[in-house]
Amino acid sequence: MIAKIRFGKIELIGITNILIFVFAILYWLSTCFYHLIVTDILTDWVNTPWGKFIPRDYSMQIGIAVSAIFFFYIIYQFVKGTRRLTTVFYWVFLASSVLLAFRYLITAPIEIIHFPQYAILSILLARVFDKDKKKFMLGTIFFCVTMMGVLDEINQYFYLTRQYTEYLDWNDFTLNEIGAAIGLLTYYGFINNGDRKWIFKDIILSAGSKFIIIISSIVFILFVLGILKFYTSVKLSSAIFLDEHNMLKIYLERLPGKYGSWQERDLGGYFYTLNCINGPLIMALFGFVFYSFSFNCITYVKRYILKIKRSVEHDTNT
Repeated sequence: MIAKIRFGKIELIGITNILIFVFAILYWLSTCFYHLIVTDILTDWVNTPWGKFIPRDYSMQIGIAVSAIFFFYIIYQFVKGTRRLTTVFYWVFLASSVLLAFRYLITAPIEIIHFPQYAILSILLARVFDKDKKKFMLGTIFFCVTMMGVLDEINQYFYLTRQYTEYLDWNDFTLNEIGAAIGLLTYYGFINNGDRKWIFKDIILSAGSKFIIIISSIVFILFVLGILKFYTSVKLSSAIFLDEHNMLKIYLERLPGKYGSWQERDLGGYFYTLNCINGPLIMALFGFVFYSFSFNCITYVKRYILKIKRSVEHDTNT
């Protein structure tokens, strides 16, 4: 008898897949709820036979070493794989996104942990639901892992680190999204995805689009009712409370002037805190561009350019 678990139209078959799925969920939950413990490990002294050190102080060096190893792995994929031009284009896009995020969205080197954290999660889930890489579930897994990253940060702001977190961090939302994309491009890069066509109607009617519309509608209703507040004019001790009229209030900012401002960072210089307008827009734009990897967009562009070239040559000859 083959073990099966069904999630709507998605079927999870096999003991190995189920175990990996359980491990992936436990991995995500541990990173969510043991965030402070992991942070303490990375920021506290560690005793070794060679002396004491703080892992956080070497996060830049570790990041460079891991990136170098990862780069050679991508070269290996390039040599062995296909669809090279398309995949290289998206790797350049992701590398540029990482560099921009590192320069403008990251406060300290230790925050680069967002990238491998959600890259690992996306690879695990891709392995579970698309072991043979034939379904090419990049869009579905990318959306799910991004939402899991959002839930992680919401949990930190409203519960885990509510004592000192000053705003719901759209920067970290974006870092988690980039991490998910890195993992999926590692998994699906340099392989033939078949003749997948870009059908805008299917994107609009997808489960992810419907979910976003529902959540956006709920947020809009809460905002209109005055329950949800994006900004504050005074320092708040809690993000959720009852006001003097016994009305529920939910603030996404506990300290005024944080959203949409430039703040000093440990790396020197300043970083920008995304707000509730440009944060979702940047995430949507990044997601839209990365999701296009699921389709043969560059092939279509090349065909269109060739068609124009032939048309020009025909007009010239006639």
